[in-house]
Amino acid sequence: MCWEIRIYIWVFLFLLLVIAFGVLRLYNATVSNTRMLLALKNANVLMIAAIKKLDTSLDDSKTAIRNAATTISSSISNLISKLPKK
Repeated sequence: MCWEIRIYIWVFLFLLLVIAFGVLRLYNATVSNTRMLLALKNANVLMIAAIKKLDTSLDDSKTAIRNAATTISSSISNLISKLPKK
């Protein structure tokens, strides 16, 4: 009977050890994933800021091109109107 109790105690301690390492591994994975998510969040914030700057510069470029096209068109119209008529 004494050896049976020892076996049960050893099995219990072994299972407790397995559970403890399992919990530690789960904790480590959770912390690692949390760190990765925080890094991804920071990268995402930087990427969104860069996209907003790019969008603003593209809008400015479109406006500048539109203004330049209007200016060129009006200049061409002025030049054509100043040509001597036959």
